[in-house]
Amino acid sequence: MSRLEELASPLNVLTITPFFPSDQNEVDGCFVAEPMEQFENLGIESSVIAVSSIYHRRKRSIRSAPADWVRYLQCPPGILGLSSAGKFLFRRLLPRVEKLHRAKPIDVIHAHSALP
Repeated sequence: MSRLEELASPLNVLTITPFFPSDQNEVDGCFVAEPMEQFENLGIESSVIAVSSIYHRRKRSIRSAPADWVRYLQCPPGILGLSSAGKFLFRRLLPRVEKLHRAKPIDVIHAHSALP
């Protein structure tokens, strides 16, 4: 691919967030999902990986806000487990991010909020 073709190709954004609409709550994280609806109008391609600790109920994607939901271990649960949760979350995310990047290189990663 030439440099001109690279510049003309759409921007590819990956959003990683714990706040996103789901089958449990369609308005949770709407402040993240709603602006993303405009990405297509701007010629931006995007993917969402929404994350949740295994200590919360399993969430599933909804049609209006598609996301790949990933659960991670936080041991022990609560504030004390945050220091180890990052390692577990990283191990769960890495294969998914690598797969997305192989399919179409990711230009920007928007990690929404402080993740472990």
